[in-house]
Amino acid sequence: MKAISTDRLSQYCPFCDAGITSQKQIVWYNQPLYEALNFTVLPSLGALVEGWLLVAPKQHVLNSSLISSELRLEFQEVLAHTRQRVVQEFGRVAMFEHGASSGGSLTGCGLDHAHVHCVALPFSLHEAAIQDAIGLRWSECVSIGDLNSIEADYVVVHDVEIGARICFPEAP
Repeated sequence: MKAISTDRLSQYCPFCDAGITSQKQIVWYNQPLYEALNFTVLPSLGALVEGWLLVAPKQHVLNSSLISSELRLEFQEVLAHTRQRVVQEFGRVAMFEHGASSGGSLTGCGLDHAHVHCVALPFSLHEAAIQDAIGLRWSECVSIGDLNSIEADYVVVHDVEIGARICFPEAP
C-alpha cells in the first residue's frame, strides 16, 4: 500500500474520525451494517435511494485501487456479499467509485478515504453516465475489486449486465 504523507494524516477524514476503524460511538449514518476483518459496509449519508451502501477499508487509503494485494481477496468477497444482499432486498445493483488521486481532489467529492458505492437502481448507471457526462471516454476494465494502483482521478462503474467501465475525467 502506498505510504500516506504526514501532512495527509493531519487532515480530517470523516470515516477514520467517525470510527469505522475503531469501537467509538458513532452516529447512525456511519454505523457499520456489516464488518469483515479489514472492511466495513455502512449506509451512505445523503443516499438518494433506499439501500445505498458504501464499502470502505478500515485502513486509511485514498482509493480502492490502492488497497494492498494482501487484502484484495477479502475486498472482493465483501463487495460480492454486499452486492448480493442489496440485490436480495432491492433488485438490480450498480457499484461505482469516484477514485481520487490526491487528497482534496474534487473527484473524491469531499471524502479522502476509499469507498465503493453499492446502489440499487432500476436503470443502467453506465448508460446514464454516458448520456449525462458528455465528453468522457469510457473503456472496459477489470472489476472494481481488481483495480490496481491507479494514479489519476477516475470513475469506475460496475454494472453486472455490462461489466466494469472506467473513465479518467480531466475536470471534476
